[in-house]
Amino acid sequence: MNLSFGFLSVTVTELVLLTTVLLLTLLVGLAFRRIQRLTAALDQHQRHSMREIKMVNQGAIGIGRRLATLEKGLKKPEKVADFTAIRAQVLAQQPNATSVVKPHIKDTEEVSFDQQPPSHQRTKAEQALSAWLNDSQSA
Repeated sequence: MNLSFGFLSVTVTELVLLTTVLLLTLLVGLAFRRIQRLTAALDQHQRHSMREIKMVNQGAIGIGRRLATLEKGLKKPEKVADFTAIRAQVLAQQPNATSVVKPHIKDTEEVSFDQQPPSHQRTKAEQALSAWLNDSQSA
């Protein structure tokens, strides 16, 4: 089937192919435009990230310098604190804890902490460790 436009004669197949080529050209142009936008956004994001990384790095350097200065200041002997006098004063003001608590406790047994608890009171981990030690010593 031939279509005639004045002096131009075109078949339906040619018209379909021409339309397809035009649409594909339009789609390729839109894709390139979208790619350019994404590339520009990526470049902007990279610049922003690099600027933030530089700011964080400068902040870390500044903090490191301040810490080094503080450490040098703390190492000077005139700045080292001596708490022995304060500790002795606090200990002198505090009553002995056992003398405060002992009158309130009735029927107490003196327990030696040097004794091992009976095997039925030991945990499984302690029993396993004890068995392993006995085996390794006998080997």
